[in-house]
Amino acid sequence: MKLIQDKNAHQYWFGQADDDESKPVESLLKGRFGSFLATGDSAMFTRSYIDASQGWESTRGGSLLCVVFTTPEPVAYASATGYFGALEFSTNDEPEDVEAMLFASAAPDLPSIYDAQERTYLVPQSQSWMAVSDRASWLTFYCFGNDTERDNFRGMYPELEFFETLSDARAYAKRAGLYDMQDFP
Repeated sequence: MKLIQDKNAHQYWFGQADDDESKPVESLLKGRFGSFLATGDSAMFTRSYIDASQGWESTRGGSLLCVVFTTPEPVAYASATGYFGALEFSTNDEPEDVEAMLFASAAPDLPSIYDAQERTYLVPQSQSWMAVSDRASWLTFYCFGNDTERDNFRGMYPELEFFETLSDARAYAKRAGLYDMQDFP
């Protein structure tokens, strides 16, 4: 497990996220993935979701994942902290250790990755799925290629809490943050 300090490593993971901060998160995802699960925006950073993400990535043939934020601007964050707001970890790292690193501050007056992020991607090495936490919508989306993959993930990790439907997630976002997901399946 390592905080990303190398610009080339950051560019690789950041490029996999393929974010456009000028667009709502849902419009970015619907063209790339076919099926989704939604939960609260902080879930992706907790050990149970980290553990599930590691396990799922192992079944996809990958062994690395990276949490990388795209907003705020990572280069400015790196000049203040010495790293790019990204944490690379393996499927073998302890979920508790990953969670601790995401919530740790480089110095008392600097925000952690979790505290600083506005939009953050959990990018797997396999590139067959992804998770995205977006504070503007108050949601985290787990994104899959199709309904079968989504249902298999859900079946492997029934203890994880997700909204029953995307309509429920849309209603939550509207109540919690006055965010209107009009452009999402």
